[in-house]
Amino acid sequence: MSTRYSVSEGFSLLKSLVFPLLLLSLITTVNATSACYFPNGARSPDDSPCYTDDDGVASHCCSSTSICLTNKLCLSMEQPYELSRGSCTDADWKSGSCPLGLCEKAQPGTGVAIMLFNGTGSAASYCCNSVLTNATTGENMCSDVDGSPQSSFTITEGEIIPGTAALSDLVRKSDKSSSSVVTNTSRASTESESTKEDHSKEVAIGAGVGVPLGVLALAAVGWALSERRKRKRAYFQPEQSDHLAHSVQPVQPVVAHERSVEMGELDPDGSKPPEMYSHSPRG
Repeated sequence: MSTRYSVSEGFSLLKSLVFPLLLLSLITTVNATSACYFPNGARSPDDSPCYTDDDGVASHCCSSTSICLTNKLCLSMEQPYELSRGSCTDADWKSGSCPLGLCEKAQPGTGVAIMLFNGTGSAASYCCNSVLTNATTGENMCSDVDGSPQSSFTITEGEIIPGTAALSDLVRKSDKSSSSVVTNTSRASTESESTKEDHSKEVAIGAGVGVPLGVLALAAVGWALSERRKRKRAYFQPEQSDHLAHSVQPVQPVVAHERSVEMGELDPDGSKPPEMYSHSPRG
């Protein structure tokens, strides 16, 4: 009995040790696969992978204040909003998923800013770290990299990768907003139908009350116009009494006949013609 007890006890002890070891191993594996490294192999504690590496494929990394781009670069969300080369989950930087050829030798132990050198759009060219101006010629030139001059270079266009780095909570918020939108949409639809129904009732009531009032109003307007016409007719064509009719009969004009008096010559004796004698009253 004692032997069986010791074997059972030993199995229980082994089981109690195996599970913690497996869990620790799993945690270590997850941490190892999600770690990011700079070109010189130094670990970048502030960066996170832009793609999940559940399938074992490496990924470029960006900081929590930058947005991951599909062209393996990072876009800073802080002033001056510049592009940069971040890190990679491949500590040896041999995977094609790392930003190879993008300022690897410029500050290999940290991230590197990628500055616009010249041009716009797809023809734009860039430099690692900074752009300088030649004091003699006034022309722009890229700063030296690892003690050697560097030439400007172009980069491929990139798109935003949601759900990682600075946008790590974008998917979760989108899901919430989607459900919220659906809820709000349903509520808005219900409220809209209710509003339409209430509006229909209001229109029906308004029509029932408004139609009789409208008929009465039209009748009143018609009566007023009729009365107005009668008043105008009475004003311009008054009824005339017999007396008034006689008083306005046209009167024939009276023409005065003037007497023409011919003035004859005075008689030689100075006597006046009969018409010129005046009768003086007798005293």
